[in-house]
Amino acid sequence: MRLMVLASTGSRACTLKAARMAATVPTVRILYIYPLDDCHDKTAPDTILPLAAAVCIARPEIPGVGQPTHAYRAQPRDSLSLQSVDFPDFPMAYPYHGIAVPTRRSAAVLLLALGLLVGELVFFAVVAREIGNMETRQTAEGRALFFIREVVMDVQDAETGQRGYLLTGDTGYLEPFLLAKTKLTADLRAAHAATWALEDRGDAAHMAAAERAIDAKMAELNHTVDLREGGDMDGALQVVRSGAGRRLMQDIRSELTILMNHVRGHRDRLSGDVGRKASEAALAFGSIALTVVLLVAYAWSTIVRVGRKNALLTQQLAIEASRDTLTGLANRRLFERWLAAACAGAQRTGSTVCLLYIDLDGFKAVNDEHGHAVGDQVLAGVASRLRAITREADLLARLGGDEFALVLAPEQDAATTGQLAERVLRAARQPLNL
Repeated sequence: MRLMVLASTGSRACTLKAARMAATVPTVRILYIYPLDDCHDKTAPDTILPLAAAVCIARPEIPGVGQPTHAYRAQPRDSLSLQSVDFPDFPMAYPYHGIAVPTRRSAAVLLLALGLLVGELVFFAVVAREIGNMETRQTAEGRALFFIREVVMDVQDAETGQRGYLLTGDTGYLEPFLLAKTKLTADLRAAHAATWALEDRGDAAHMAAAERAIDAKMAELNHTVDLREGGDMDGALQVVRSGAGRRLMQDIRSELTILMNHVRGHRDRLSGDVGRKASEAALAFGSIALTVVLLVAYAWSTIVRVGRKNALLTQQLAIEASRDTLTGLANRRLFERWLAAACAGAQRTGSTVCLLYIDLDGFKAVNDEHGHAVGDQVLAGVASRLRAITREADLLARLGGDEFALVLAPEQDAATTGQLAERVLRAARQPLNL
């Protein structure tokens, strides 16, 4: 690969600077330096005139322009080794990686939403346990009520069979009497267990009083039946007429009625508590779920909003990092990376890349005499003119101070490069109206 440099004879230092700049590209070797027409006009000392140098990286089959007047070989001290960077094929944009999206606040909001979800799960576990305990209590109370009613019916059935037998002497009435006694024993035992399972002292006391009355009642029934079976009809009727059995039955009904009313009332209250707990749980679930949805929506919108702002900021920073603020042209950083990528692409594809180096003569005098504000206007004006003669595929850069560079699109031959250099000179010779 050959590097041919076209330079003005007006400044050998600028020629060497262009050569050194091109030599920073790995694997590029400078072979020849060609002269270009001197553009320094001694009669117009106040006119800003350019000193142009065109660097053309060409394939070996492209002939040189003119005859070499002297050779310059890049020395190691002239090379500024570039960092190893993977560049895409030419042309390329400045690879700016942007900034990280600040997610601390969004993460805090999401953690809060997660905490609410965990709290909601714990809350529902507690509520479910409470409702489960209430339902278990309701089931136990329903069981107690069932057996208490059975006990009352058993005592009544036993009393009915006893009176039928006493009045008629028909032993057929003894069968329901005996069945009621047997069933009463089982039901009373179940009612006792169910009542004590409720762990209520008042209920247990009423049940104990009812059991004592039932024992006395069944003893009275058994005694009258025994008297009737023994032929003592008068004795049996005398026991009945004494009213002891009636009082015992009233005591049984009274104790069991109080017990059933208390258990039934408590069961009804539990039923209301279960409904209230379920309603509160549903309301809490809806509130927490809505809060979580709002928090997640807020966090997501924050991430999206911040991401959009960061994208715009990244784009702005990329522009600022790769553009010269005064002229709007590419800066030195973008130029160096663009040139490296162009050379790497040319080496892979065997294509041609051309570079023009431009330096303004007399710019320091303008700055000293008219001030930096006028100097900035001059630089902006020159940049505008150079931009007007370049294409979109070319890269026009301001390297700093009064130095510019133009990297041409691939496949530019030496003749086209020379013509473009002449257009640069003609554009720069025109006076600037400030």
